[in-house]
Amino acid sequence: MSYPSSGHPPGSANFACGLPVHGDAMSLSRVIWVACVLSSAIFGVAGCADDTAGDGGADSGVEDGGTDSGVEDGGTDSGVEDGGTDSGVEDGGTDSGVEDGGLDSGVEDGGTDGGIEDGGTDGGIEDGGMDGGMDGGMDGSVEDGGADGGGDASVDGSTPDAGPVCGNGVMEGAEECDDGNLLEDDGCSPLCVIETGFGLGTDGDLVISSGSAIPLVSAQVVSATAGAFTATITLATQNGTLAVGDKVILHQTRHTTGDSGYFEYARIADVTGDVITFEHALARSYVSTGRTRAQMVKVHEYRNVTVSADFYAANWNNRGEQGGILAFDAQGTITIESGGRLMMSGRGFHGHGESCPLFQCIAGATGESYRGPGGSWTMANGSGGGAGGVGDDGAGGGGGGNGTAGQAGSDGVCAGLSVCDDSCPIPGGEGGLMSPGTIATELFFGGGGGMGGTDSEGARPGSGGYGGGVIAVRGAEFLVSGRMAADGSSGRDGVSNDPGRGGTGCGMGGGGGGGGGTIRLDARASATRGPDAITADGGGRGLSSCGAADGVGGGAGGGGRIGVSAPTVTGTTRPALTVF
Repeated sequence: MSYPSSGHPPGSANFACGLPVHGDAMSLSRVIWVACVLSSAIFGVAGCADDTAGDGGADSGVEDGGTDSGVEDGGTDSGVEDGGTDSGVEDGGTDSGVEDGGLDSGVEDGGTDGGIEDGGTDGGIEDGGMDGGMDGGMDGSVEDGGADGGGDASVDGSTPDAGPVCGNGVMEGAEECDDGNLLEDDGCSPLCVIETGFGLGTDGDLVISSGSAIPLVSAQVVSATAGAFTATITLATQNGTLAVGDKVILHQTRHTTGDSGYFEYARIADVTGDVITFEHALARSYVSTGRTRAQMVKVHEYRNVTVSADFYAANWNNRGEQGGILAFDAQGTITIESGGRLMMSGRGFHGHGESCPLFQCIAGATGESYRGPGGSWTMANGSGGGAGGVGDDGAGGGGGGNGTAGQAGSDGVCAGLSVCDDSCPIPGGEGGLMSPGTIATELFFGGGGGMGGTDSEGARPGSGGYGGGVIAVRGAEFLVSGRMAADGSSGRDGVSNDPGRGGTGCGMGGGGGGGGGTIRLDARASATRGPDAITADGGGRGLSSCGAADGVGGGAGGGGRIGVSAPTVTGTTRPALTVF
């Protein structure tokens, strides 16, 4: 490299590029000279002069020596390989540093004074840009720099780690799990922490020591579309107040023509008037129109639950065609002690009866089902039992169905009066059908039992039994030494006479029993229960008002469904459980 006539950088006796130089640091000044020229070319820094040009000259260091006797592999004054008049760099440019330089030289990959491999006229940098964009370290070495100098440089030149990203399906950093989504209640939380139970525990510990109902907070769902984040509700039929942060279960309870029984959990992000917005898009559509009904019910979130008395939810259809679902989550253990019961027996679809003083020679009603309230006929109404036929003596109503079909009602005995006989024999009501789907994806109430048939003499027929409701409970562990029950209720006997109202003879048919409901338990660890501690039995049949002597009565309700998801399951249920 060529210096001014003084033989050293200008002012090097005291300053180099404005920096003080003392004694033995003289040779260091030449490295500073190189860096200063580089800075001048890149950033326009003043204070360094370059009066040399061409390829060699009186002051220029060249390969194997020159006036300043710089040689390859460096000397005291920093000779350079393949150097030019001003440069002296491997493939270097005018002002850049040198490869394998000595004490005063810049070095490959940058030294104190910022020598740079593959330098260019403007402070050449490996793949560098005009403005020296940096991704380098403190020594000024630059790699892959951009025109604007953008870079996420760390002190040692490495790129900082962005940290673990929850929900990308890759276990990173301190993550306990990563299942590729940000959903809750699937075993891996939205924070990538393993979930030991369900829910947030915001309702604290629950202890039930006397019979009580879970607070009903619910609304009828007018419409909600699969893939959307919102649902419209009917404010006039809302029970309690749904609020931001609430977890709910949406349920298509009835549908006259389409699918029903399906459900999903969702968390509320916003409530504006009659529009509910959820944190995640819905998987299914829900609608209420005509006799089709959908509802959403708040899922209470407890830490631990201990039940030593009856604990239940409101009946279906009691308040604006909602209810019938006992649903709660627990982060910890759900304990049903001896004497304690989760009870949803007879809280599902309705069986119909008649309270008129005299109800003679009139067709009775079917049981309610997932297809709707039903009508006056002997055929099954979905899972609802058919009504007994009309005549002397009246026939029995059909039992409601769910997990299995209900039994048909007995045919009536032809008494020869022929006042209002449908036919002879008088037909019993058909048993309700088995509900479609599986417990993994559908929750059905038990179908209502059909009303008994009427005759021309008695007071009124027996009412159909109610179906069992739904228990949908999730927790870390279940310990059941008491009971869980979603049984159907029994059909009623026919009434021959009602004092003060009338009726003179026997012959009114008995009602069908309600179908068993659905119990769905989801445990992270285990589900332990005593023998037949969990039941969803169908209800018994009602008898004709002539008594058991003529054998005429309604059909028994079919059994319900019980499903358990847990790593360890002990004990028995009635009917037998399904593992999902």
